[in-house]
Amino acid sequence: MTDDTPLDISELLEMNFDDIKRPPALPAGLYHGTIQSYEFTRGRFASRIEEGEKERVVRFRISLREPTEDLAPLVNGADVAGKTFLWDVSLESTDKSAGGWRLKNALRGLGLAIDGRTVSTVLPEVTQLPVLVKIRKTTSKKDVTAEFNDVESAIAETA
Repeated sequence: MTDDTPLDISELLEMNFDDIKRPPALPAGLYHGTIQSYEFTRGRFASRIEEGEKERVVRFRISLREPTEDLAPLVNGADVAGKTFLWDVSLESTDKSAGGWRLKNALRGLGLAIDGRTVSTVLPEVTQLPVLVKIRKTTSKKDVTAEFNDVESAIAETA
């Protein structure tokens, strides 16, 4: 079902770019999140295998819910819920099994039963999976004053 309601962007169109500031990066640490989806795609970095191509990855889209209890004071009331991050697991390797090994370890770390199963039967189970997401804070190579976040890793969230 599609939503045919016109998209009202009038408020956005009237914003002055001078008033738009980069949101502050979140503190590095563990957050509760949910894997929303996954896809096979090309990553951000050059492939070491295929000249002129980007690396092949499985990209997980993770939506944060809240910081862990230890990290909550550092977040200082920032709105974390719904912030979305991408986690790329590289499939690149000169040895065909090494790329699969990284994916196998990632899926095992997410608490999924993988023994005796194929990638195509396990991957759909990641959707809506609760996870602990390790977010790191880093700076841009182009502007060392610009901090941003990305996902370092994700593991199964235990009850």
